[in-house]
Amino acid sequence: MNVKDKNKTDTMLISLVFPIYNVEKYLDRCMTSVLNQSYTNIEFILVNDGSTDSSGILCDEYAKTDVRIRVIHQKNKGVSEARNSGLKVAQGSYIGFIDPDDKIDSDMVQDFVKIAQEHKPDVICSNIMQYANGNVTFSMLRNNLPYEKVLLSSDIKEHLLQPYYGGYMGIIPSACTKMYNRVFLNENGLLFDESLRRAVDYWFNFYVFQRAKSVYVLDKSHYHYYLNAGSIMRSLRDKQFEMFLKSRNRLLKENESLNCKVNWNKLNTDFFNNVNEFILLYIRNKTIAESYKKVLEILKHPEFQQVASNNSVHTLHAKLIKKTIKMRTYFMAYPVYWYWSKKI
Repeated sequence: MNVKDKNKTDTMLISLVFPIYNVEKYLDRCMTSVLNQSYTNIEFILVNDGSTDSSGILCDEYAKTDVRIRVIHQKNKGVSEARNSGLKVAQGSYIGFIDPDDKIDSDMVQDFVKIAQEHKPDVICSNIMQYANGNVTFSMLRNNLPYEKVLLSSDIKEHLLQPYYGGYMGIIPSACTKMYNRVFLNENGLLFDESLRRAVDYWFNFYVFQRAKSVYVLDKSHYHYYLNAGSIMRSLRDKQFEMFLKSRNRLLKENESLNCKVNWNKLNTDFFNNVNEFILLYIRNKTIAESYKKVLEILKHPEFQQVASNNSVHTLHAKLIKKTIKMRTYFMAYPVYWYWSKKI
């Protein structure tokens, strides 16, 4: 790769931050896509978050080939800390985040910059292309939003905050489908929550949209997101149920001041489904004794019981689970979950 000559029209500096941890398999695909941007006034901030594979070495090699690349090496702390490390040194007028196992179209930054120069919004959003099943299948995530216009406070609440309370989330939570005005982030002290290991983007954007006065939604899908088998979203965390509870209660607490209309059926359905997905993952990765204990612990939890009793379910598995809770025959739920886990 050669250092590109900067186009004289590329007057706005853009910062792209990459949280990098053990992605040697995907890094070249990602870096090829970002270094081939039609817009060239970009600083690339690669934060090597304590990788144990060759990712850190590859980052340094990339930096030797392009003066726009800056590498930060740090001990492994997590994606929030890695992104925050990049945020703290970024100099661009707008900041974007790219996961190093994904890629972007060559004109993505150019299209974002056009919007930034014309409208100067606090946030620019776009759609996303999502790939699964070994990248064989793909789909576009697109919300029913007022596209190609600036959304102001009331529209931001209706279209970008309201979905947190039982609506279709789609592109809303992802930090990678957006660019953020650096001054806006700094003035509002907006950083990623370093206490979280999941739902990092979800909560970051929740507070971003609470404080944003202008958001532009671009009806294009430049970002290509790959569902990799070992991603954090699919990994098991023993305390995930407690994290679901904490997140749910945090969201409802925030609504005391937001006053968003809550779609309780959808909110409860999502919670119920997420907990069941965690249980199935737990059963597949733990011993029968361990998973049996966890299943009973969850089914006996008052909040889960309340959600289950007030939730409309449609699958046979879910109906059986709901019935065991109602009858307090919790031990009968485990065979249902075990059988369920073998079918997916």
